[in-house]
Amino acid sequence: MERTKLSKVTKTPDQFVLLSVVEMASMIRNAIIALPFQTGSLTLLVTCTFSFATTNVPRWCLFASEAEDAPAVWCHDSADLEEVSALLAKGLPPQALAAAPLPISAGQANEDRRAPQVVVAQPGVLPQPAVFDQASFDIFCKRLVDVNSGMFAEGSFYWFLMQEFNRYQRTKLGFGIVLLSPCASLTEADSLTHTRDEVIAWLGNLAVVEVRKLDYICHFNGLIGMVLANSSLEESETCAQRIIEIANTRNNSQRFDAGFAPHAGVAGMPQTCEHPGILIAAAQQSLNQAISANVPVQVFR
Repeated sequence: MERTKLSKVTKTPDQFVLLSVVEMASMIRNAIIALPFQTGSLTLLVTCTFSFATTNVPRWCLFASEAEDAPAVWCHDSADLEEVSALLAKGLPPQALAAAPLPISAGQANEDRRAPQVVVAQPGVLPQPAVFDQASFDIFCKRLVDVNSGMFAEGSFYWFLMQEFNRYQRTKLGFGIVLLSPCASLTEADSLTHTRDEVIAWLGNLAVVEVRKLDYICHFNGLIGMVLANSSLEESETCAQRIIEIANTRNNSQRFDAGFAPHAGVAGMPQTCEHPGILIAAAQQSLNQAISANVPVQVFR
């Protein structure tokens, strides 16, 4: 992920300095904006990015040095710049302060090269966070996600469904599924002016942005299959309605496709049933009923 480093400031950044950082991050949403700042004898680094955001809330991270491989001391999702400034003003927590590099002279630097510093773990004190390999994470995600639609590839719907089913069996945390069709036919393009694949890709990109990071949007048998983790039937219905409303609004303004008429079928565990195969069939039946009745969303209760 691209990292843009700003000029170092001589004091802990207040909310007005942070405002310029967050504004830059909002314009370059796939980048990390890094601001080094001086506090006492230490140079710390605060970063801001929207790349992890499920809503329009940035993620802030504090690092004990400017080094590219320095682990984060803490990360916090917040749009409250006064709150972030107050967190930065607290400086490093004791365990991070103990491990932070101290300013050294040139002679000491040469000595350190010959005798590397060994950090001894303190009993009962948490270690620094492990380095998060963002590059490996991004490469792995690219293998799973269709670049045209932003959705997980065909077949992944079953895998995510079974993951949530296994979690439900152990924890009894319910979940919902949504089957979404871009028009009044489940297989043909009908009156669509674009190909069905193009319309599904457009709708998939929109859905990916609107759901939470813990939800899964997948290609599924010519439809869009959504697995909504830790969601009730009512929450799943609301999610489907919101996506269709936003899609219709944007399609009307952008005039993307003249025959666009999305419908959704919703089912949930445990409200609908406690069998994954029946759950899929129930969502499919609800989708058929939504199309027949010409209503946007139909729920199997």
